[in-house]
Amino acid sequence: MSRRSVLARAAFAIGLAGLAWVLLELHGVFRSEREDRLRTLTEQQRTLEAYAARALADALGGELRNARPRIAAALADPLLPAQDLFLARSGAQVLPRLARPQQGDAGPARQVHARLRAGEPVEAGDDAPWQERLAELERVRKALARSERKALERHVREILRQRSRYVLRASLDLPYMVALMELLAERSAPERSFFAALLREGFGTPGSVAYMPGLQQQLLEAVPRLERKDLAFLAARIVALSEAAGVPHGDFAARASEEPGTRVAHDPAQRAPYLTAGWYIEPEPDARAQGVRVDTPGLVAALAAEMRERQLLQAGDQLVLEAPGEGLRPLAALLPHVESPARESARERAQALYTVKTGLLMLCGALAFGIAALANLAHQRRLRLADLRSSFVAAVSHDLRTPLASIRLQAETLMRRLRGNPEARDYPERIVRDVDGLSFLVENILSFNRLEHGGWQPRRASVSLRELVGALRADLERQIPHKVSVAIEADEDLVLRADHDLMRLLFNNLLRNAVEHNEREPARVRVSWQRRGATLVVRVADNGTGIAAAVQERVFQDFYRPEQSTSKRGTGLGLAICRRIMHAHGGEIRIAESSTEGTAFELDFPEASA
Repeated sequence: MSRRSVLARAAFAIGLAGLAWVLLELHGVFRSEREDRLRTLTEQQRTLEAYAARALADALGGELRNARPRIAAALADPLLPAQDLFLARSGAQVLPRLARPQQGDAGPARQVHARLRAGEPVEAGDDAPWQERLAELERVRKALARSERKALERHVREILRQRSRYVLRASLDLPYMVALMELLAERSAPERSFFAALLREGFGTPGSVAYMPGLQQQLLEAVPRLERKDLAFLAARIVALSEAAGVPHGDFAARASEEPGTRVAHDPAQRAPYLTAGWYIEPEPDARAQGVRVDTPGLVAALAAEMRERQLLQAGDQLVLEAPGEGLRPLAALLPHVESPARESARERAQALYTVKTGLLMLCGALAFGIAALANLAHQRRLRLADLRSSFVAAVSHDLRTPLASIRLQAETLMRRLRGNPEARDYPERIVRDVDGLSFLVENILSFNRLEHGGWQPRRASVSLRELVGALRADLERQIPHKVSVAIEADEDLVLRADHDLMRLLFNNLLRNAVEHNEREPARVRVSWQRRGATLVVRVADNGTGIAAAVQERVFQDFYRPEQSTSKRGTGLGLAICRRIMHAHGGEIRIAESSTEGTAFELDFPEASA
């Protein structure tokens, strides 16, 4: 075989190898385009679903906020309806009211009433207060017979005094009072205000020790101590007395005749809001919980209508609430799902386009010159995409700064002007916090871009670590909505020879990561430092959720976000920026330890940095 042939074969083999390499590269580009498109569609859907989840949680919380005054009122007044309200104390349900009358047909209350009305003695053992009560009733009869009004008033007051001092069982006390009031109504002309107090308004101030509620309220409170027929009998008598005296009684009649409320399946061990069988419940301290019956499908439909009005949902899109399992469903587990035919069609188009491109690529593989041209085009395209990405990130990040600053200024103006206005709630403060969070993300992206392209070289100067951490602590306490504790555990200050702006960016990312990847209240961060030989070691420890050992090195990679991360925000650049900054100063950052109790980072600065 001639040398020329060998060279030709070698050239052909090299050409085939080059052709195969080009085909693989182009196929990767097409696959990346498809994945980027699918990722964009998925992120759009996740953003809408996250918005829907937050809005639904706010709507459920608003339903309960509106119901809280009714819960407090129904707890104090059994005349008020409470079938759609929930209250639990020490794990026991208080509202809806579960009290039900006793079973049986003995009718002790009816018998007592009949004998009292007939003027016959009613035996109740050796109960002295009851005997005194009977004696006073007999004195009332005599005063009525003699038309002695002053004596009548004196004896009625004595009966009321006895009731306030001695508590008799409901089957005696309630028929006694009904019989007394019937006697007064038939044989005297009692004042309407007096009858209104006896029947409904009560005597004294509600909540005070001397307060005596009216008969309507007393009967409702005595439901579990009366038989069903006695309850109906006494309720009918009280309604008749109320109607004759012109005292409101419609709500009393409704409460006296209604069935016991729904027993709500709730979990006293829960510490977060949840839904259960059409009820929204928020646990409170000391084993308390409050809730309200909610129309969850109606709330979801209203939310979908609002999102359509704001053009967040397209025509044909549906908002569906999905939740794992049945029964008790924590609010955090509610999964609003957006079903979008248009988005599904876009996914199918992206997949079809990928299939067509792949087929064309294989067809063109037989054409060597075409493949070479495509390889060159793909290479140039990748370069352009990289440059465009870098330019786009820099341009967009810079352009975002001005509107974010303007939004923050306007939100601060609203915050000052609406301070004290309850309708404004804390919306201006939320805007300021969210703008600060976005500004931090923008700053991270810009800084990463500069560090990645070598456009940021450290300008070393004296940096007081105590002052730097103190300033960042003040920013966190202002910008983070929950409690934050940043403690400096060092007796002496540490002054580094470093770039002040880079150090601020480094510690800002570490502190924010510690706070945002945290489920405890408050989020605690401890900063300390010491010398180990020729190295200055700065330690930043938190009480967050920890980092799994398998990903402790990967968290320093660009755009990496652990799947178990508790934070829904971020770009995955924070720790990557920290490592680049440490490398720029000749140092290193590492995870010293991590568990479910928290994570500790250690920053190694060379002795020359002191």
